[in-house]
Amino acid sequence: MRLSGGNQGWRLVVPVRDPRTGKSRLGEGPELNLAIAYDTVSAALGCPEVEELLLVTDAQWWIGPDLLDAEKLNVLTDRGAGLNPAVTAALHQVGPHPAGLHHVPAPVAVMLGDLPCLRPDDLSRALHAAAHLPSGMVTDRQGTGTTLLTGPTRGVQFGPDSAQRHRQSGYRELELALESTVRRDLDTPEDLVVALREGGLGPHTRRVLDQTEPVQAHPQRKGSQLPIGARALEEVAYA
Repeated sequence: MRLSGGNQGWRLVVPVRDPRTGKSRLGEGPELNLAIAYDTVSAALGCPEVEELLLVTDAQWWIGPDLLDAEKLNVLTDRGAGLNPAVTAALHQVGPHPAGLHHVPAPVAVMLGDLPCLRPDDLSRALHAAAHLPSGMVTDRQGTGTTLLTGPTRGVQFGPDSAQRHRQSGYRELELALESTVRRDLDTPEDLVVALREGGLGPHTRRVLDQTEPVQAHPQRKGSQLPIGARALEEVAYA
């Protein structure tokens, strides 16, 4: 794939933990975790600037055939050492995109898998903004966390207050509007309340929430059905 203006498409690394154990701060359970991941990955696959999406996960049971059949998608194994080691290992594993005599290696970015409001056009804007920076970053709406790194050769330090660590490592912030969906991650129940109020949640996340009780600041959830034709929660196949 080639971008407008002759730029090469991006290789995007997206880490997603097993929905049964991920997003503990959100506290909503595996069905919602699964839906958030599904909406994030689906939107990223719809971004024309993404040439290849490298999904890093410690479980594959949740990846439905519609994603597995996507030409852009490749699945890498997370060995369970934690988010930053998993992303670092994936970056070492994929290396630069094979390049011919007349092509430069494809640029690489890392995006977290908790952006269920993500729109492909917003991701396009972020990647275009990063095209001329050696290492770029996108912060969440609070300005304390990091949702996207481009040119991640300076190392990855995701987690609480990661934005300051990435700034100190030399990443430059991309100029994106506060309303950009690349900045709308879901870490806490309060984040979910804001996302519901402002709208724009992806279809899988919206469906799960429609099937359950209204979200409160400290919700107590009942069980709900998986939103996607995924296999049963008890059936796990590791890569």
